[in-house]
Amino acid sequence: LTLVTIDGFRLAVRKEKIKEDQQEAMQFIVPARAMEDVSHVLSDSDDMVTIGPSHNYVLFDTGNVKIVSRLIQGEFLSYKSILPSGNKTSLVTDPQVLLSAIERASIVIDRDEKRFPVTLETPDEDTLIISSKTDIGMSREELSVALTGELVDIDFNPKLFMDALREIQDEKITVSFQGSVGPCSIQPLEGESFFYLVLPLRR
Repeated sequence: LTLVTIDGFRLAVRKEKIKEDQQEAMQFIVPARAMEDVSHVLSDSDDMVTIGPSHNYVLFDTGNVKIVSRLIQGEFLSYKSILPSGNKTSLVTDPQVLLSAIERASIVIDRDEKRFPVTLETPDEDTLIISSKTDIGMSREELSVALTGELVDIDFNPKLFMDALREIQDEKITVSFQGSVGPCSIQPLEGESFFYLVLPLRR
């Protein structure tokens, strides 16, 4: 089962193995609000969920709870065409360590103030600097990483990065860059269970 969601600034792909009786491949588009409802129900349950799509509706059935949603008609964006074909820079790090550093850097950023980004900078192959500077203060923290490729100096909306990192359970991830103006991708060190793409902020 492959789940894909996208907005104007990020893309997320999640892949899970499922018990499948239906062998025919299918694709359908579910409204984001409905998926939020499903996520809320499943967050407090270990029950298996059965997904039953039809022409206009889809049913999510946990046995105790049933959620029916209207499907969005039309074709979903051909997201594979926008995935990076190569990386100029890749680094390996602990996602929770990276998340904590970005959270600390975000303390000095007003949640409604989008002019102030978090900067990710690699001065050498072993160091990633997470920094932010606003009217009320500044933050700078160095992390140890394993980097290959070009050095980068790039700005991001911290919320987009944190939203992705909070959902990752892996001990190590690969963070890749397309230079200092291209998108950043976040993937597992091994396998392909998830893929996040985040666009940078222009200076």
